[in-house]
Amino acid sequence: TLFLQGNPGLAVPAGLGQCAALKRINVPTADAALAAAFKARAMAAPGGKYWDRHGKVVDAPTGAPTQ
Repeated sequence: TLFLQGNPGLAVPAGLGQCAALKRINVPTADAALAAAFKARAMAAPGGKYWDRHGKVVDAPTGAPTQ
């Protein structure tokens, strides 16, 4: 789980998008490419959740494959 909301000046390292263990991700300061990687990672994980930069949560589909 990675929650970095409330840190508007924070630069998020792109390497975090490769962390296979992440499944619940809320990082509104991530750039567009990293946000897409985070969303894909969360949606592929069972029980995954992704919050977009506006705070809208998207749940992974039921029965998502494990990584």
